[in-house]
Amino acid sequence: MKASMLDRFRRITSSGSYVPEIDGLRFIAISSVLLLHAHMWLVHWMRIGDPGSVAGLALLDPVLRLGGYGVDIFFVISGYILSLPLLQGGKFSYRTYILRRLTRLEPPYIITTLGFAALLYITGRYSWQEIAPELLSSLVYLNNIFTPDDLPLVNGITWSLEIEVQFYLLCPLLGLWLRNKPWQLVVYIGLLFVALVVQKWFKPEVLCLLSVGSYFALGYVLAFASLRKPVLALSPWARDLLAAISFVGIWVLFAMVGKDRSGTFAWYVLEHLNLFLFFYLVLVHRALPRFFTNRLVTTIGGMCYSIYLLHFGLLSFVGKLLLNRGWFGGETSTYYVMMAILLAACIGVSAVFFLWFEKPFMQRDWHKRWWARLRGAPATGAAR
Repeated sequence: MKASMLDRFRRITSSGSYVPEIDGLRFIAISSVLLLHAHMWLVHWMRIGDPGSVAGLALLDPVLRLGGYGVDIFFVISGYILSLPLLQGGKFSYRTYILRRLTRLEPPYIITTLGFAALLYITGRYSWQEIAPELLSSLVYLNNIFTPDDLPLVNGITWSLEIEVQFYLLCPLLGLWLRNKPWQLVVYIGLLFVALVVQKWFKPEVLCLLSVGSYFALGYVLAFASLRKPVLALSPWARDLLAAISFVGIWVLFAMVGKDRSGTFAWYVLEHLNLFLFFYLVLVHRALPRFFTNRLVTTIGGMCYSIYLLHFGLLSFVGKLLLNRGWFGGETSTYYVMMAILLAACIGVSAVFFLWFEKPFMQRDWHKRWWARLRGAPATGAAR
């Protein structure tokens, strides 16, 4: 794929600067989640492909099942990105910060939420009386509170976005209070440790910031460390080797700790230390540059929000379409073909959605220019 074509899909950042490694990390997170859900849809929901009879699937099955931890990687990325400007100093406006959230992230979210709700009603899967309260809860990010025992009806994967919103609202308040305090790092490391204890032994019944707060806190500690002089003196090959080892360690430790955190507390702490090491090597020491700055990798990573919003519904729609048309049967040999088609469909449709319904809202003050056009007045300001 030509670079000029990929340029069309490159995200627009708020600061105007672009760090490809962040999108490379997003690629790891979104690809692991996408692979997990495609695999689960085929094997466990549609019964296409038996891990015991499809070549190689017995080995892939336990690996792909770890894909859910990609959400935790997203949490670390969010903690890092939102904390970094607070640590860098400069003027900060909470009003501008919230407005940026409303104009940048809410339009794609509202579009997909309303779209999926309409499809659920049109296809007759649910009545309007069933959809309406769930839709309202989704639009105000309160499904995890109102229906803690079930995933959001309209778009099941948005449970994590509700937690992201909680952190988005609280992060600057805490960050501004601690800004320039000599003991701020101690506070965040303390919060990280407290979060680990809460997540390990208390396990909040409602999915909320307390359920995964350690990953956001880890992102803050990472942002703090990234603004200091690097503490590791590594040659390029040693840096890349250590990053590769820590990357494998991420998934090994995720598996040992378990989603229910039944593993020992020491393993849980080590999981976070290893995550920190991997992120630090990639973001500070620029480890594995051929991968993390690869144009295709960073392009897909940059579209992660669109992919995340759409993929759950697309997997179901495309998969059922293929089965209903009789193009593929339930034979286990179709697993890999179906997997390839599902992944291609999710990325392809999401790319179009990104261009039409996400990227336009990345431009700063787009709403002012739109309003100016409606009024027939000349727009001021340049997109950033």
